Amino acid sequence: MKRWIVRSCAAMLVGLLMIVAPALAAKQELVISTWGYGYDIFKGIWQEPFEQRYDCKIAWEFGNNSERANKLRMFKNNPRVDVVQITDYFAQMLTNEGILEDITEAEVPNLAYLYDFAKRPLKNGTSPAYTIGRCGIVYRTDVIKQPITSWKDLWRADVQGKLALPDVTTTQGPMVMEMTARILGCDLKNIDAVFNKLAELKKGTVKFYMKSSELINMFTRGEVAVAPTQAMFFRDFVKAGLPVAWVDPVEGTPAVINVIAVVKGAPHEDLAMKYVNYMLSKEVQYESAMKIKDSPVNKLVQIPEDARAGLTYGEDVIKNLVLLDWDYVLQHWDAWVERWNREIAK
Repeated sequence: MKRWIVRSCAAMLVGLLMIVAPALAAKQELVISTWGYGYDIFKGIWQEPFEQRYDCKIAWEFGNNSERANKLRMFKNNPRVDVVQITDYFAQMLTNEGILEDITEAEVPNLAYLYDFAKRPLKNGTSPAYTIGRCGIVYRTDVIKQPITSWKDLWRADVQGKLALPDVTTTQGPMVMEMTARILGCDLKNIDAVFNKLAELKKGTVKFYMKSSELINMFTRGEVAVAPTQAMFFRDFVKAGLPVAWVDPVEGTPAVINVIAVVKGAPHEDLAMKYVNYMLSKEVQYESAMKIKDSPVNKLVQIPEDARAGLTYGEDVIKNLVLLDWDYVLQHWDAWVERWNREIAK
């Protein structure tokens, strides 16, 4: 009888272990939504070290901002993504829709080391920036002889017929509107003045471009010689062998902010917060800047002088950043796009 009981208990224990062991062995899988470009590099900076440190697996969901935002909406009540990396425009939209979780310094201690603007770049939101860029002006020095120093210079006579402007639906579109307002001494609430001023550039604009590659091709062919664009693309102009100069206009440069956020109701919220903290660490911010040119928002990061080209880095650059009120932009966006297409781009 005793032997039978022992055998039965042993069999039950083995059966229980067969059920429990796979569950114990299974690693948490953190799902992160981001852009796909640069994966071959950021896999070694972001993914592999994090997986080793926290004994987990990372699964990626790649796509553009709009596609990924729509997926988050689709699964709002049953989230499949833990962390999203996305532009400030879409992050503000998702914040307004109640899709992003609040983040505090208690959960993410590295928030303490960020630039102030990066801690809470969104209105009514607590998702931080994890990298920063800026929008300035690029021009061909062999065509435009008088240096460009101001946003006002886009209206100069020698620039007309050589100018490309970003379409209003691009990242840079609202930024050009913002800086137009600033040179007029107003803000985007005085939208009539902004559109009237931009309308003056209609005849002198060769193209309202959609992509940076399109802009570089026009510069290469000599079709245009001046354009507002993002600093991260300037190295592509240089690689193309063009005689170009980058300008941070005296009025300031609009900030291009990429946000990292935890999805509300995320399946692995605790691990998601650890990932956000990891991405904001001095070490990861440095490696991202050096290897994929993601400009750091952690103030402790020190970038060597010879590695700063194309980065939004340094006290003078940071203090001259212009932050858009994306919440206000979103409230009026549809009407502005319609008006742009009717009055400017047509």
